[in-house]
Amino acid sequence: MTASFTNATNFLAGITATSADMEGDRAVDLVAGNYIQPASQLVFIDSQLENYQNLVSGVLPNLTVVVLDANQDGIEQISQVLALHQQVSSLHIVSHGAPGRLYLGNSQLSYETLHRYSWQLMGWANALTADAQVLVYGCEVAQTQQGMAFVQQLSELTGAVVAASNHLIGSHTLGGNWKLNICTGAITSGLAFQEQVMTAYSSVLGKVILDTSFNTTGKVATDFNGNDEASYSIAVQDDGKILVAGYSNNGTDNDFAIVRYNSNGTLDTTFNTTGKVITDLNGNDDGSYSIAVQDNGKILVAGYSNNGTDDDFAIVRYNSDGTLDTTFNTTGIVTTDLNGNNEGGNSIAIQSDGKILVAGYSNNGTDDDFAIVRYNSDGTLDTTFNTTGIVTTDFNGSNEAGNSVAIQSDGKILVAGYSNNGTNNDFAIVRYNSDGTLDTTFNTTGKVTTDFNGKDEGGYSITIQDDGKILVVGASNNGTDNDFAIARYNNDGSLDTTFNSTGKVTTDFNASNETANSITVQDNGKILVAGYSNNGSNDDFAFARYNSDGTLDTTFNATGKVITDFNGNDEGGNSITIQDDGKILVAGVTNNDTDYDFAIARYSVNQSPELANEIQDREATEDSVFNFIIPNDTFSDADAGDILTYTAILENDQLLPTWLNFNPGTLTFSGTPTSQDIGSLNIKVTAKDIAGDEVSDVFTLAVAEKNSAPTNLIFSIISDDNDDDDDEQKIIGFFTTIDSNQDDKHTYSLVTGNGDSDNDAFIIEGNSLKIKSDITKSSYKIRVRTTDVGGLYFDKELDVNASSFGSTNIQITTIFQLVNITQNIFTVKSKDKGGKGKLSIKIKANKSKEVNELCVFNVDDDEGKIDGIAPGAEGYTKAALLRSKVIFCSLGNLPNGFNSDDLTSILEFESNTRLRFYMVSQTTTQTILSGKASFSNVVFSSSTNNSTEQEGFSLNFQNLVLTVQATNQEVTLGTKLQGKKEGELIDLRSVTKSVKAEFKVHREAAFNNCVGFYQIADESGGIDTNNDGVADILVGQAGYAEAAVRQRVTGIDLTVTNQGTASHSGTFAAGSLFAPFIIVNGKPDAFLGDIRNNNPKVYFAFLGANADKKDHIRLLGNNTFGFEDLPNGGDRDYNDVIVQVKLTANAV
Repeated sequence: MTASFTNATNFLAGITATSADMEGDRAVDLVAGNYIQPASQLVFIDSQLENYQNLVSGVLPNLTVVVLDANQDGIEQISQVLALHQQVSSLHIVSHGAPGRLYLGNSQLSYETLHRYSWQLMGWANALTADAQVLVYGCEVAQTQQGMAFVQQLSELTGAVVAASNHLIGSHTLGGNWKLNICTGAITSGLAFQEQVMTAYSSVLGKVILDTSFNTTGKVATDFNGNDEASYSIAVQDDGKILVAGYSNNGTDNDFAIVRYNSNGTLDTTFNTTGKVITDLNGNDDGSYSIAVQDNGKILVAGYSNNGTDDDFAIVRYNSDGTLDTTFNTTGIVTTDLNGNNEGGNSIAIQSDGKILVAGYSNNGTDDDFAIVRYNSDGTLDTTFNTTGIVTTDFNGSNEAGNSVAIQSDGKILVAGYSNNGTNNDFAIVRYNSDGTLDTTFNTTGKVTTDFNGKDEGGYSITIQDDGKILVVGASNNGTDNDFAIARYNNDGSLDTTFNSTGKVTTDFNASNETANSITVQDNGKILVAGYSNNGSNDDFAFARYNSDGTLDTTFNATGKVITDFNGNDEGGNSITIQDDGKILVAGVTNNDTDYDFAIARYSVNQSPELANEIQDREATEDSVFNFIIPNDTFSDADAGDILTYTAILENDQLLPTWLNFNPGTLTFSGTPTSQDIGSLNIKVTAKDIAGDEVSDVFTLAVAEKNSAPTNLIFSIISDDNDDDDDEQKIIGFFTTIDSNQDDKHTYSLVTGNGDSDNDAFIIEGNSLKIKSDITKSSYKIRVRTTDVGGLYFDKELDVNASSFGSTNIQITTIFQLVNITQNIFTVKSKDKGGKGKLSIKIKANKSKEVNELCVFNVDDDEGKIDGIAPGAEGYTKAALLRSKVIFCSLGNLPNGFNSDDLTSILEFESNTRLRFYMVSQTTTQTILSGKASFSNVVFSSSTNNSTEQEGFSLNFQNLVLTVQATNQEVTLGTKLQGKKEGELIDLRSVTKSVKAEFKVHREAAFNNCVGFYQIADESGGIDTNNDGVADILVGQAGYAEAAVRQRVTGIDLTVTNQGTASHSGTFAAGSLFAPFIIVNGKPDAFLGDIRNNNPKVYFAFLGANADKKDHIRLLGNNTFGFEDLPNGGDRDYNDVIVQVKLTANAV
């Protein structure tokens, strides 16, 4: 091995020199490890830079160069070298850059990773002088607020003054310069490079870098025979292996040549054991220009072959292992002579049916024409294509050639190349139908020529976009030299004026000759073009990326252009393709100083993050905690291992309001807005990758006013019904709501509760109140609820004054009608469809000295039968009692102040229910049914004891006379269960607010009794002791009496002096069921304090709870209860204490 040195350090030997070519191959080979030579000024150059050797050789003589290994952590490498130093006055770092970021070896020093490397960076300070300078050469490192923060923090961690730039560093032609215009202090150190080197450098230190996972350098050159070789076409197999086709000179003539590489750039030795295949067709010149891979993995290569006299079209098909495929024309080789003159194939394509197209040129004896040949999959000519399998096309009677072929999705065939117009060459395209005829829907002739500058132009590659537009790339002469040239056509052959307004684009790299040889389109619609560019001395690989509108994509290497030098000699790119992972492959030729070799470069281009799923708009509520996590699948990045960082600001680039926080680590928004924050925010969330590319999405966060319950309901009666249809339901008026939430919507409904007596007469539709049938009285009571969209509501009792409705006097009709079907069977009817009938029953006269129980029962027909049993027949009385409901009991001895005329029972029945009445004297229905009293105590209503009165009937049971009338009165609140067995209860389960209770208490007894009410869990009397809604102690179980008294309603301990009247008040809870009890000659505290002695006594409405199992509480009327205080039923007068209860719902 021979080594030469100029101005660099040999780290292995510790000798200072001016360059280091350890391999003797004209390439600098320096590694940061094993460094022992101290220096005061160090230059670290990343080996991933294009032409980094030129930079190494151009470092000023008084500076020491360290080249960073691309496969190791660059920050660690710098730290290892600095650990051997003290008093370093200037540190130069030269690498690819991006805003807030440096690419060093296989790592990145960035705004996001500074904290990770903080210990190493503080270690750098130990090697630096107090006034040291750190000069950072990298494109746009100090650009953006984050870039500025990166420079400042790097300065703080190292203790040095740091200089960087907010623009491109490098070639002036590519828009760069070498000025470090952003610094944290005064810079006294000069730049590290000689002026002529900076002027000549042909690249910028931007983001597009060679992929070092490909042969460690991103570049591969392959020699076959030590003679000239060149590659012209590249393809990638499904397994990721890379095929490159061209020619190789065997010392006498050229042959077909193919190389297959593994995905890491090494030769694939499963391909012909060497990774290389050379095929000689006729012992003369052969060359391949295009390669394609069939679906079955077989490889097709097209070009030309000299037959000893002239050139012919040539195709070779190989098996996947590189051997010739003998199922293809028996030899694997096909040559086709078109006209007995020179011809050759330049491009190959495979149809979806497996047929093979090869396009090129054919000489007609005078000049060259476009030529295209179609083969069957076995290599024979396809005679369905122009009957011969061959088509030639002349444009202008001058030289033309087809250089590239593409197949549209409809099967039509496009060939691009050039055509001479008699003076110079132009772009030329032909479109053929699938049968080989010219497609006259394409520019009417099937042919299009395009002139750029009136000079020589030619198309070398064609491709078709997903939208059907056609791209052709080549070269155009600007009068001095050639430039990249692209034209885009619509499907009809016309130039696409949405592409650079003219359909044509030319691109200059270095003001020298450039030619574009190949084109492809990325999945995102951006256009990649590869070729060569002359740097003034020799040609380099060159490629550019364009946006869909034809402008250069400046997110691509900052300029949209990339130049790559292999060996400082002539090289150029001939074919470009994109791997599935987005990496870019360019194949071509490079000169090794003696001859030309295959050359391939792979570029690792940062894939910008993308918006995968839009962020959905959100809503927050005043004074409520808001929390929202951005879904993980919102943003995506095609680069494996890329790290996205997130920021959130307002769409107008202002900061988020102070109430709203964003955690970029968890992607979480959180906070609690106040009334000052009501409104909408447009929030921009940005995802940025480690290269600095970013994507944003905007969503709307609406802060809504917190929902408050409506505060009032207004009913406006209308003066007339303007409803002209025949609907019996007439609009009475309309509802409106008072609500602090001005934009709230409300729904209206009729609800049960106090004041709901006439609800059944109405319906609500929207905000209108309708009466179901004829108006029957001058005023109605209804209960209406207005509910907002959040479910909050307000209830109101309304008096609907029917006299205010309509422009004429109203005829009031009766809704309910009591009808005497026979002399002892009655029915109450409702004129309201689906409505119920109501009866009012009062004591008209009572001369009886006994306690009598009045009951009602329903019968099945007008004869009074019950389950087929006729009145008077055996079993009828028992059947009647089983169906009965107690109306009330009349007393024989009334306490002072108590008047039975005050008692009214309102009963409700289904309309048209047939009713009979009976009375039981000196006992009860339940006692008779239990067998402890005789059925003879039952007296039925009959024609002899019934009489008709105004608006009703009179029932005369000996000394007890009752009045029965139909009524519109509401059913008394709390009476739903009264009249049933052991139904001396107050039922408030349908009430939604607390109920005010007013009590009037009477007494006819010697004992000082106390009456109270306790809450029960169900109609059976069970008591819930732990508030879970389930009865824990049942009637008859031990401890029932104690639990009942302890569960009593606080504040309702009802007492009165003998023969006196007392008034009390209290409150019942909404939604509950209550039962009365009487403590004999005592109060609750005395009872609970002397339970063991079982004194005083306490009795309940539930017989099983009473020690004597006797009835001690009777129903005297709606919410009126009579109590017996003596054991074993005593004298059964039920007047020892009488309690009348008046209930008002929602009053408290």
